[in-house]
Amino acid sequence: MKNLFLILLCSVLTINATSQNKWSFGIEAFPNMTSFLISNKSNLPEENIERAKDFELPKFCFSGQLYASFNLNSKASLSLGVGYNAVGYKTKKMGVTSTNGNPGNNFAELTYSYNNIQIPLLFQYSIYKGLYVRGGINTLLNVYNSAEFQYVSGEKSGQIDKREFEDPEIKDVCFSGQLSLGVTFFNNEKINLYSQITAESYVTSLIKNEFYGKFPFSTGLVIGAKF
Repeated sequence: MKNLFLILLCSVLTINATSQNKWSFGIEAFPNMTSFLISNKSNLPEENIERAKDFELPKFCFSGQLYASFNLNSKASLSLGVGYNAVGYKTKKMGVTSTNGNPGNNFAELTYSYNNIQIPLLFQYSIYKGLYVRGGINTLLNVYNSAEFQYVSGEKSGQIDKREFEDPEIKDVCFSGQLSLGVTFFNNEKINLYSQITAESYVTSLIKNEFYGKFPFSTGLVIGAKF
């Protein structure tokens, strides 16, 4: 996936050299903290939902994209991108069964990661002298998922075990909404550098479960460059 990202970046820079003034191309990174919002879709006892919320902890995640932007007028633009997106969460300490399925004396903290290809469609509007708002919809295509077991006690204490897994409950396609407040801090004829406070939330549940839904919610600071 990293090689694909570099190829796309080279393509963006090449196309930009011959583009008209209405078009621009960019790259941005979105380091963030992600937590999972859990909704009760049935008559599950509320204490079960609250217990799940208390058990799952926020996780540091990272997303990035390359995009093409079209200037609609002097204040507004529309962009379409493609890139990498990750969401996930950590758990509190829990007991882990041994490889033969029997209960063991090992306890671990788990980190779940859900890795996606993202295709964001975003609208940007300039408010005043480099200050702008930006928002839109993001299409997320699930590629692979992983779980990391960090053993904190027992015979495996100190060991880390990372595994990829397939979960039939994880949806292949999800959608999220994104809203940002940004500022351009450097601008000349060749490059535009900006940062933006961003919040992104799934608007469809990550899982297919009929009893409850999981909606990743991410907040962080986007850093980007437009050419």
